[in-house]
Amino acid sequence: MRSLLLLLLGLSLSAGQSPTYSVAASPQRLQNTAGTPPAAGIRFYSFTFQEPHPYHLSVHYGDIEGDPSAGGRYGVEAGIENDEAIAFATIDIIDEAGNSIQPVPMVAEGLGYMYRFVGLMTVPAHPFRVRLTGQGLDGTRFTRVHRRLFRPAATPQRSPTFAESLPPDVPREVIAGLQQMFDRLAPKTVAEREALLAANPDGRIVMPRYQISNVTYAPLQSPAGGPIGFRVTYDIVFSRSGRYSPGLLIGGENMGTGTVERVRLHTLESTIVPPPREVHAPEKEAANYPDLFSQRADFLYEKDTLYRFTVERVPNYIRRERDRLTLCMSDPQSQKSFDRMVANTGPTRYEVSIGDGVFTSTIESFYGEGIFYRTFMTERTPACDQRPRQP
Repeated sequence: MRSLLLLLLGLSLSAGQSPTYSVAASPQRLQNTAGTPPAAGIRFYSFTFQEPHPYHLSVHYGDIEGDPSAGGRYGVEAGIENDEAIAFATIDIIDEAGNSIQPVPMVAEGLGYMYRFVGLMTVPAHPFRVRLTGQGLDGTRFTRVHRRLFRPAATPQRSPTFAESLPPDVPREVIAGLQQMFDRLAPKTVAEREALLAANPDGRIVMPRYQISNVTYAPLQSPAGGPIGFRVTYDIVFSRSGRYSPGLLIGGENMGTGTVERVRLHTLESTIVPPPREVHAPEKEAANYPDLFSQRADFLYEKDTLYRFTVERVPNYIRRERDRLTLCMSDPQSQKSFDRMVANTGPTRYEVSIGDGVFTSTIESFYGEGIFYRTFMTERTPACDQRPRQP
């Protein structure tokens, strides 16, 4: 009954007045409107000392409690806000008078959608502060001194042993097994941090960049030729091999009412050529399965390689049937929101963002979501099979 009502509604819309605007069928080029982030926004908000700590069945660096010990060698991590404005930077230790004592070797470790600034350092014997200096992408030199004055302990601070960190009711044999795991993995954790720094011997933090170019959009058409969404393509070259997440976001704004709508489009198909590699299986290429970009674009990419991205976006209620080929319509989560979407047949403005704002642009006077809906109803797109899949 619901499918029949939707069909009747769609046919009544099709019989109404046609839109008075037109959309080019050929790919249209987009220009980047993202400005250079100012160095004035850079904030140095934390600097922590770390030691290897157990985490589930692995070992990672974790923050120590209190001040570090003089002469001790620790992992360190810097918290920097608005790091996208940094061209390059260094971190050093200064005394209370502001004189430089020693540099701190650091590296920007990519986590896909952000960076973590980590390093190793030997703690001096007297009080000190930590200073961040560098140059922004806008050409401005900057200096930020973290507010905390570190007062190193004169005698080595004993961290709790692995056994002491566990609840008292854990059986001894379990503690012994976990201790063996920690003893085996802790040196590996330190070695991995050392390897990161070895790849950046001068300790200068140079932020990885990627060049986004040849960004185009065009209507995504059904087999019968009706508009059902977007096809967006773009090229990226990375300045350094590593982990990145250059995903695509599209948000709509109804130009008739001026009401900003939440994102209503999701990825139907996507490809990356050549294929990047999986983060947790570096030897494995990322498969170009249909919903590759539904969750992420987070992969390992090689520097100086041109990657071609193609992403197809359709309304959120459109899915693929069990055969992964046939398009189908799922029931809307909100009828009120769905009715508003169906009514949006006028020219619509869409905001485009790639790589978390590295590239931004605007698509003017594109099809409204109601036009996509007319295509699906006219072509009698079936309702999705709502039965649970068999295990």
